[in-house]
Amino acid sequence: MNDRGASASSPEEEKRPERPPASHRSVKRPLGITLLRLAMGWLAFAGIANTASIFWSVDSPFPSYLALFTVAYAITAAATMVALWRMRGWAVTAFRSWVAVCVILMLGFTASILFADIAREIALLSVGFDALALLVFWLLDRYIAKKVRPRQQT
Repeated sequence: MNDRGASASSPEEEKRPERPPASHRSVKRPLGITLLRLAMGWLAFAGIANTASIFWSVDSPFPSYLALFTVAYAITAAATMVALWRMRGWAVTAFRSWVAVCVILMLGFTASILFADIAREIALLSVGFDALALLVFWLLDRYIAKKVRPRQQT
């Protein structure tokens, strides 16, 4: 008899531990996803700090409407962190949303440099940084899409 009072049909079944239900099984998280998740958590915190500094600073050189974009930045970074932590299929969508907010902020910053009386070299550096950031975003998107797959409905 086993611990439930029922007799076991074979000695092999007594030795096998019970498997948890599919919804409770842990998914092995790759190191890259863990590092990216931690980075997204720090970036979410940075978005909150930027929002506070823009919103409540008397001497902020940034317009107050920029705080809306920093809030969106913080929210999408936090959503990406949670999705990566839980290895959910919507991590790709959350990451792409964060990238979209980043691109809007980058283009706004680059445009402000291009239309201001700032040295042409700085504007070229900003455009080069934007191109490099887009390449990194694209590579990270491919990595996340490869490692985090949507759950199959059973």
